[in-house]
Amino acid sequence: MPAEKTEKASEQDGDDDSEAATLAPRPPVIPWRYRLMSFWMILFFATGSSYAESTLSPLKSTLRKELKISNAQYGAIASASSLVNTILPIIGGIGMDHWGAT
Repeated sequence: MPAEKTEKASEQDGDDDSEAATLAPRPPVIPWRYRLMSFWMILFFATGSSYAESTLSPLKSTLRKELKISNAQYGAIASASSLVNTILPIIGGIGMDHWGAT
């Protein structure tokens, strides 16, 4: 009799393993609206930074007159355009570490 009980127990254990395999958690699916939104944000951040870098230099005198700022303040504005290229990879890396590549 004890041999029959162990056989039944092993059969039940086998069933539990197959059920556990079918109920394995799946990675989360990211909706398309979030994928497209992140794509456009990355695209606009990259192109906006390049655009700001290329247009600020020719407009230096005009910006200084219209905004009534000094050379130091203009330098802060000019350096802020490249700040995106510094901060965005850090935020992206933190997100990759937290949520993974899925």
